[in-house]
Amino acid sequence: MIDLTYSSLIAYSILAYTGYFISLAIYRLYFHPLSSIPGPKLAATTLLYEFYYDVLHSGSYIWRIRDLHAHYGPIIRISPNCIHINTPSFYDAYSGKVGEKRNKYQWAVTHFACPNSIIATVDHDHHRLRRSAVSRYFSKANIRAIEPELKSYVAKFMTRIKGFEGEGNGKGEMGFGEPVNIWNAFKALASDVVTGCAFGESHDFLSVQDFNAGFWKVFTDAIRMDALTSHWPWFLPLMMSLPDSAREAMGMGYMMVFEKKSRSQLKSMIANRELEEKGTKTIFGDVLRSNLPEAEKSIERMWHDGQVFNVAGSETTSWTLATCMVYLLSNPDMMRTLREELKGVLKDGTIDDVSVAELESCPYLTAVIKESLRLSYGISGRLYRVSPDKDQVFKDGEREWILPAGTPISMTIPLLHHNPTIFPSPSTFSPTRWLDNPQLDKYLFAFSKGPRGCVGLNLAWAQMYLVVAALVGRYAPVAAEGEGERGKEEVVGPRMKLWKTKVDDVVLKHDFYVPGQSEETVKRGICVVVSG
Repeated sequence: MIDLTYSSLIAYSILAYTGYFISLAIYRLYFHPLSSIPGPKLAATTLLYEFYYDVLHSGSYIWRIRDLHAHYGPIIRISPNCIHINTPSFYDAYSGKVGEKRNKYQWAVTHFACPNSIIATVDHDHHRLRRSAVSRYFSKANIRAIEPELKSYVAKFMTRIKGFEGEGNGKGEMGFGEPVNIWNAFKALASDVVTGCAFGESHDFLSVQDFNAGFWKVFTDAIRMDALTSHWPWFLPLMMSLPDSAREAMGMGYMMVFEKKSRSQLKSMIANRELEEKGTKTIFGDVLRSNLPEAEKSIERMWHDGQVFNVAGSETTSWTLATCMVYLLSNPDMMRTLREELKGVLKDGTIDDVSVAELESCPYLTAVIKESLRLSYGISGRLYRVSPDKDQVFKDGEREWILPAGTPISMTIPLLHHNPTIFPSPSTFSPTRWLDNPQLDKYLFAFSKGPRGCVGLNLAWAQMYLVVAALVGRYAPVAAEGEGERGKEEVVGPRMKLWKTKVDDVVLKHDFYVPGQSEETVKRGICVVVSG
């Protein structure tokens, strides 16, 4: 007879669990379909390996993966079920060609906390259906059509920046005004653009004195928990299920205000659908007019997309712009070269009478933006693609890897953008690498590519052209210490320089799915001072 005392029951349970985990480890190491792929044995056995680097060491698995590739080769196993690839030439096979299906990896989309959004849609066909309703709005033709609205947002942004100008002609320190966190200003601008495009009325963050800094702090705190929410998928739903009073006490009040206003706007759009069909063209107006099933047009479903559009549109674009200005202001000779080019298209140093198409014809401006995208990455996290219906084959000379259908395969944009073979001196900001070198474009992955590529890239490009041209057209840089004669030329008129900010502040420190910075940088911001 078996003794079923409490102590023996505990002992049997421990023994059973131990046996299970040992059996699971043996299966994963020796019998799993990915058992032949090189990588750390511990990573192949348990997710705790990834948890250690990404959760306990604040988004540092990216650097461990980089080192593992140097040791094991271009294709490695980074967790029990997942593969990572670090060869740029494999990107097309990974992302999927025309007609090929690519699912998302369910485990990797839980951190979005908006499962009904386009970006979190796992199934390829369902994703294509949802994306089709917004693709027309984000087309290049439509972005051209809404250019006047985009320029009005940039004009308001410039008015705010001018408000920080000090008096005088900028010849001395006294000519500069109070420092401005231009990173938050970029976020406010990008958010106003996205919410205006989505709802027909922006949330007007640009009018808030500090560019709604409290909202961005809450968001920054949230994204630093990205890895944890992937490993603990119950965590975010638990937070969102708390009473409003509890959420507000936890500092989530800013997010609650944003959610309440967004839901109210969506409710109004649905209630006035007939007027919406005849009114201003908006993202969600297109969704309501589309042939999507009615379930896809609910407030809850569209609100999930609204969150993603705002977060993705504001965080990525603002970081690219912040990165761009830090590098330009740290390299005044580059900024002067850009100013010289812009003199040929800007009247009176403003963007009032210039189109995005004209700015696109400026080779150095385009090169500066591309290099800023290369070093700001868009997304820093591992992007997973799953071929649901056929094996994926990767060939490198005589070597060939065949990965079974259903395998989550990931690539990481920062690692690709720092490939020294494709980008010599990869950590150096060098816009000239893009000049007369069109073949390099296929290695710029900031917007991803394939059927899962960023739907809003045309809107992002238009914003970057307009904002960089507006800022550089108005403000001259301050000569850097040790510059030659060109740097000593006297500049009369508005100037801009960094304030307690350096290039290291825009260098990737942590992977929180979006690029993570040091605590000091997050607390201070990316700051400049300007003179009038």
